[in-house]
Amino acid sequence: MDIYSGRNFSAVRAILKDYLYFIKNLNNILRIKIRFKNSTIRDPLQISFSNINNIYISYNVFIDSKCIFRIMDTCSLYIGESTHIGPYCHISGTKNNIIIGKEVLIAPKVFISTTNHRYDDITKSVIKQGYVSKGDVIVEDGCWIGIGSCILTGVKIGKHSIIGANSIVTMNIPPYSVAVGSPAQVIKKYNFKEKKWLRCSNNNI
Repeated sequence: MDIYSGRNFSAVRAILKDYLYFIKNLNNILRIKIRFKNSTIRDPLQISFSNINNIYISYNVFIDSKCIFRIMDTCSLYIGESTHIGPYCHISGTKNNIIIGKEVLIAPKVFISTTNHRYDDITKSVIKQGYVSKGDVIVEDGCWIGIGSCILTGVKIGKHSIIGANSIVTMNIPPYSVAVGSPAQVIKKYNFKEKKWLRCSNNNI
């Protein structure tokens, strides 16, 4: 039987495509590891549809296994010194920048993106309407992002803030705050005068 005929050819082409993708991704990972040899990057890291020249990783960063980075030509990713990114995190940028500060703790399965799908035109499916970006995503120094959280486009999370598990961050979070929920709301702020975390109502944020 001719392997290049009909369905068999399609299967061979699919296998070859997967193999070439694997080789390309492996090459990108090796380049990332050589470039940022002062940090720990566990396998497998998937760097798909990305310009690795737009990825900047500082010293002593730890990236756990099975993370996905998708950073296009029109976006840059910056990861600050001693930041820890847990497994299965997905960081995606098509426009603007993603800036993660120093000593940030990101739990597993966190999603960070600079873009959202458009859905204005109901005569077209969402997949055909492209993307919209509200600006950079910034996570300042010393933050803790809880497991399963989503940080969406144009959001700034202030220094030493905590985002609760499974929260969806759609607006800026002030420094030294605890925010939870969908959408995330501030429930605590650190009081420097009393030197402790205090609960607050939304009216007092």
